[in-house]
Amino acid sequence: MATTLELEHIRVAARDGACSNAPLEEQTTMPAPCILHRIAEGNPSAMDDFLKQYSGLIWSLARRHSPSPQDAEDAVQEFCMEVWRCAVRVDPNIAAEQTFVELFARRRLIDRARRIGRAPRPEALPEPEVIQADEAPD
Repeated sequence: MATTLELEHIRVAARDGACSNAPLEEQTTMPAPCILHRIAEGNPSAMDDFLKQYSGLIWSLARRHSPSPQDAEDAVQEFCMEVWRCAVRVDPNIAAEQTFVELFARRRLIDRARRIGRAPRPEALPEPEVIQADEAPD
């Protein structure tokens, strides 16, 4: 469990664009790879770390942009699959990892809402007319 001081160092590092989750005084010349870089490399534990780090952020965005909790769950699952595919595009020189995750999630959620909004709505078909058969001729 991270202490309050460690959490504050993580927040400062994320705000300043550093990728490492280690406290600043423990960082040496080479920072640890970002979680998204580890996902891009195929590290098996990276997705677990990603979910531990960003699940609250992703869930809150999904709930805010989704009409129901079930839709939010679907959106989070789609987003996580998208992260797995697109993690190679992360450039820590452009934005901090948390910023990338937040903007990427928001864009995907907006795209999803637009896609759902454009989908044709199923309409009930009118009841068929019942045609009475005349008596069959002999």
